[in-house]
Amino acid sequence: MLPDSPAPEADDFTKTDEVAEAPREVDDILEMVSLVELSDVYVWEERGRRIDETATEEDREPRIRQVLNVGDRDDFLGVAFRFRMSVDDRQGNEFIADYQARYELAAPAQFTSEVRAEFAERVAFFTVYPYLRASIQMTASRMGAPAPVLAIVRAGEFKLGTTMTDEAVATEFRDTVPEA
Repeated sequence: MLPDSPAPEADDFTKTDEVAEAPREVDDILEMVSLVELSDVYVWEERGRRIDETATEEDREPRIRQVLNVGDRDDFLGVAFRFRMSVDDRQGNEFIADYQARYELAAPAQFTSEVRAEFAERVAFFTVYPYLRASIQMTASRMGAPAPVLAIVRAGEFKLGTTMTDEAVATEFRDTVPEA
């Protein structure tokens, strides 16, 4: 402040900090669909490897395992659904594809676990499934292995299993830990 300037009025120092908007609670799938916008399909992992395995005559069917993890952004302006698929072709090859569909919101929102599960089954899975299929097939091709054909998944056929504990999620999705 300059020496000749008048002293500031008390009202000149009013706080301009905005109060953070509380996240809106959403419990309807149609409302969730209208609020979110797909912002990215993110690759966490694509991998193929040879494994030691001997399939028995009665157990030659490929084994397919799918895992889902749902994550919210801390600011409630986004939600992500991560799907990890591993395929054991029962011929000594394993293929892994791990993709995440990320959705952004224009305003903070918090989704109930029921609506998130329904969104995962009816929307998010179908966003990433083509990427998972392509990744598995391309990885097999690069390895010179027969590409497993993953069936078409029709609406209503994909259902979530049991919810994983935080510990199980950390074990399954050990993204940042280098392999030993």
